[in-house]
Amino acid sequence: MPTGGGPASVVWAVWREILGSGIPYTTNLFEAGVDSLGVVTAAARLSWVLGRTVTPAFLLDHPRLDLQIAALSEGTDPTRDTPGPRSATARRAALAERRAQRRAARGVAAPVDPVSASPTTPPSHQEEESTN
Repeated sequence: MPTGGGPASVVWAVWREILGSGIPYTTNLFEAGVDSLGVVTAAARLSWVLGRTVTPAFLLDHPRLDLQIAALSEGTDPTRDTPGPRSATARRAALAERRAQRRAARGVAAPVDPVSASPTTPPSHQEEESTN
């Protein structure tokens, strides 16, 4: 637990409220079970306590406590609403991988793509006549 004031103690306290105690600073919060509601809640609480706007996008770009603390201490702009396209793509790929790992751990098959899983369309009447 951080001592003193500043971003370190605030960030730690907010995430402790959401996830419980015992969160290592280098744990990816999303691997620890944070969902979108937790991100929005944390952003609102951090904004309130720090007195400056912290967006969910900022938290998504800084998924560990140590990264959030460093960025907030350095004065990184936490109001940036839109992550860059590269980080969004990487985030989507990481989330898809985590979902696949969780499904595999539970023994659940991956969802079927409805487009590729659709039955083949039977040939039309004209096609049948031309083949005879």
